This record gives sequence, structure tokens and C-alpha cells, in this order.
Amino acid sequence: METAVPNPSETKDQLVDLNLIDLPADARTHDPAAISSLAQDMAKNRQLQEIILMPQDKRYEVVAGVGRVLAARQLGWKQIKAQLREGLSDFQKAAITFSENEHREDADPFYQAYQLEKMRKDRSCTQRELGAAVGLAENRISEYLSIASLNPEVRKNFQRWKFSKSDVVELMRLKTPEEQIRLGQRCQKEGLSLRALHALVDEKLDRGDKPRAIFQKEIGIPGPDPAAKLWKKIEAGTAGWAWSQEYRDELTWQFTVDLGAMTGFDIEKVIGQWFFAMAAASGETKLDAEISEQLAQLKDHVQKTRNMVEEAIEASEKGDEAATQVFNNIFLQGYKDLADSLKTSPGEDSNSTVADPAPKTTAKVERPGPKKDSARPLIPSSGREADEAPLDPKIAEMVARQIAKGRIS
Repeated sequence: METAVPNPSETKDQLVDLNLIDLPADARTHDPAAISSLAQDMAKNRQLQEIILMPQDKRYEVVAGVGRVLAARQLGWKQIKAQLREGLSDFQKAAITFSENEHREDADPFYQAYQLEKMRKDRSCTQRELGAAVGLAENRISEYLSIASLNPEVRKNFQRWKFSKSDVVELMRLKTPEEQIRLGQRCQKEGLSLRALHALVDEKLDRGDKPRAIFQKEIGIPGPDPAAKLWKKIEAGTAGWAWSQEYRDELTWQFTVDLGAMTGFDIEKVIGQWFFAMAAASGETKLDAEISEQLAQLKDHVQKTRNMVEEAIEASEKGDEAATQVFNNIFLQGYKDLADSLKTSPGEDSNSTVADPAPKTTAKVERPGPKKDSARPLIPSSGREADEAPLDPKIAEMVARQIAKGRIS
């Protein structure tokens, strides 16, 4: 098979007159605003990367760098720096164009799929051969070729909505074009994150007869906002303040406040007054001693957990039996402290304790050395000694959730 990039001896760098350069007939459409932005950058920093041209009948065809050519013409430049590559096949030109665009944040997945499809047809090559030519894994090539074969109506809408490759791949999991377009419309209208889109596709494919609330919990979508009534009450009591909230995760809200109308005021005072107005509207203007104490304990244990994780990582890197035991003890002690402080939660009977079922999973640590010793249980799932602290699933889940959200780092 031909290589995607010619030998260095076939490459020549020079300045080329812009009026001798032709754009390929199938060049991707560039956003005028993006070209203007690129032109501003080139005016300030000059041209940082050469375009790639192929000589053709005393003129030159752009192989890579259409955007830079358009920006240079917008600036009124006469010449542009270019690499000249002679004798490129259609396969090689498509491979260079694909590779040039693949690492751009705004890469058009449909244009990329088109380039790979051209290469496949030109050489009747396999997905593995295509991957080798452009430096991509075979599964990525498969995704692009699937995009190339999308229903024309679906492709037209997805292109119009400027979906990323990841969005398109998620939507292609749906079985019919109608479903793909319907969920695509919702994705475009609501600006859904990739995670939310993945969850919705999972719901359509795998939900079956499960109640929606149970399914949402399984895939990480928060259920109904438990404070919905409170927000209506606060909205009524904070007239004049421009703010909004969104329920993002279990017992997790995101607030947005617009203070544009407060220009000229002390911003710190304004923010303080907004918090005060929110508290007053909710009817909570005094600190609750029990909640304050619980928060203080939580702060203390978050720090303990952080120290625990740091020590555990350091111990695991030593890779010997003593270090593994230290690792075990750190986790056991850390969970024991957490369990002791959280056995009584606000609003519960002071004599009630957290249940102690056996954990469903066993934590493991990867260590260097022979394979049989590379993973050791940190907390055994059975056979604990009498003085060992039980690993309560509720505590483990809480700590894992805090770490996942970056609250313990």
C-alpha cells in the first residue's frame, strides 16, 4: 500500500503566490467567523504553519490549509508559505487532509468520514489498513465509516446542528433515522452534554419496563428536584434579583446569578446581599447548631480521607508486604472514623446505627511484580477479625462520590 506521506526528499518549502493557488472542489465549508478569527491571529503572529500544496499544470492545489489560504486572502497577502509535494495520489491527498484536520477541536466528523470513505474506495483497503495509513485505531475507523453511511436526511440535520463526532456516534446507536433525528433535535435545543446524551440513548435502548426513577438512579441521572417547592418560595421572596438554579446531580445544585444591573456597587457586598436575600426568603436566617456541627465533622473527615488516600498511594508504590498491610490499615481506620461519626445523622434516632452488610466489591491495588501478586484485596469481603472496622456501603459510596466530584483531591 502507498504511504500516506511522501519521503522528505519529495517535499519543498517555499513562498507561493496566492493567485496561483486553487482550492479543491470538495473542500469543506469554512465558517466565515472562524476565518476572520484566523485572519486576526495571522495578522498578529504571522503564519505559524505552512500549507501543503501539490503542483498541477503551473498552478497549485491545496492539499491541507484551505482555512489559512482564505484568511491570507482576506488579509490581502500576496504570498503564503507552503510545502510542495509532487505526485500525490488521491489516496495520499485524502490521508494528508484527514490527518491535518483530525486533531482540530472543530473537526467536521462528516468531512473526516468522507475523506476516509474516499481512501477506502480508492484502494479497496480494510479498516486496519486505513487505520495504519492515518494513525487511528480500527474501532475509530469503523465509527467514521458508519458516519459516512448515515441516512442522508439524518446526516443533513446533524451537519446543520454542528454535532461533534462523539455526539453523532452516540445518536447512531439508536435503531431508526426517526429516533436519531428526534433525539438529535432535543440535544441541539437543550445543549445536552455528552454524558446526558449517552444516558438518554441508554434509556431508549435498555430501559425496558423499569420505572423511570429506578432507571435514572442506575445511570446517574438525578430524579425530581427535592427542593423544587423551596425554589418557588425563594423566587417569590427575591424579586429584583436575577438568578437561576439547576439540579445537576443527587443533592447537587448549580446556581447562576446575574449582577449586571449592580455595576458601580461593591461587588463583594452585592454578593453577600444576594446570599442574605436567598436565606431570608427561605426563612433560614440563623445558623443551626446541629447542622454546623455536622459540617465541621464532615470537613475534618474529608481532610482525613484525603490524607488516607495520599498515604495509601505512597504505601502501594512500595510494593512489599509491609506496605500492603499499611494500605489495608489506612483504609480500615479511615472508614472506621467515618462510620463512627456518621452513625447518627440529623433527624435520626441517636441510638440507631448504620447497617453493616458485607460489601459487594473488594477494592484492589495494582502493584509491580509477578502477576499473581499484582492485585491484593485492601478490605477482605469476609473473615474479618473482631477488631477490624466494617466497611459500610453507605460510607464507601459517599466517599467515592466525593472523590468522583473532585471534592476530595
